[in-house]
Amino acid sequence: MILHPSTTRFLLGCIFLLSVSFALRWSVISFSSDAFQDDPDAYRSLALSWESTGTFGLLHDETVRPTAFRPPLYPALLTLLAQRDASNNPFLSASPIGILHALLGALTAVGASMCFYLWPPIKTTPNPAERERNRLLWSLCPGILVTCDPILIRQSQLIMTETLATFLMTLTMVGVLWRTTQSSRFHKRTLIAFDFSLGLLFGLQCLCRPTALAWLILWLAGVLILVLYRSGPARSDAIGDSSSTWVRSSTLYLAGTLLVLLPWGLRNWYEIGSFRLTTTHGGYTLLLANNDAPGTKQPFSTNGQIKKQR
Repeated sequence: MILHPSTTRFLLGCIFLLSVSFALRWSVISFSSDAFQDDPDAYRSLALSWESTGTFGLLHDETVRPTAFRPPLYPALLTLLAQRDASNNPFLSASPIGILHALLGALTAVGASMCFYLWPPIKTTPNPAERERNRLLWSLCPGILVTCDPILIRQSQLIMTETLATFLMTLTMVGVLWRTTQSSRFHKRTLIAFDFSLGLLFGLQCLCRPTALAWLILWLAGVLILVLYRSGPARSDAIGDSSSTWVRSSTLYLAGTLLVLLPWGLRNWYEIGSFRLTTTHGGYTLLLANNDAPGTKQPFSTNGQIKKQR
């Protein structure tokens, strides 16, 4: 298969961007003295207890208590990186986590550029070659911004879900844009498989950050509005065809998402007695930010403990 010259140049730009972004994040992580030292959301504790006991929960007096307080995808990745010491106790080294975060951050930068490259180009000039060159340059700009984003760089130094969630969100957006702009080139069976796979990806997002479920619902509603608006009131046949396509795709998205979330919900039903497809800590951040600890006039800290007044 022979690629278009502009596509080849874009792929070369993505490879360069991937290398630079990975090198930058790995350097920041490597030379940071506090990288992965704290565990504010207990993801390290969850991963280590999961690795040592086989149960997703926290240890209390040498017994593990099952929980659904945090989403499971990120701790599951951490368990894959866990190592064993001489006493066969699991531990997490900073280097594997750093490589994982640096790679996810670099892929996020490339994904941001791919999103803009997939977007239909604006005809700012009648010259096709110049228009394609402008498209290439503008599509690389978001990747550069993501590479240099100080918040994402800082989050890559922490054992938290932001790095993984941003990567999954960007990957999903690439899939959504591809489905929107390139689907006419492929067979119906290919699109069915892709829609179902996109649903699986939404499900993985929800297992990392449950708010992705709201994004899925809003996106489906937005696509339906666009379908009805573009078809127009005088084109009933077009409305019927577009609506049926939307129903089929939406069903596949939801089926893929539920296929990923259902085992988590059944596990929670069995382990904690509550069928939950998300987590049990909804609204907890608002509690910490805006309320005093029960029975005191002292506010919570970020890990749920009472701050000491000085």
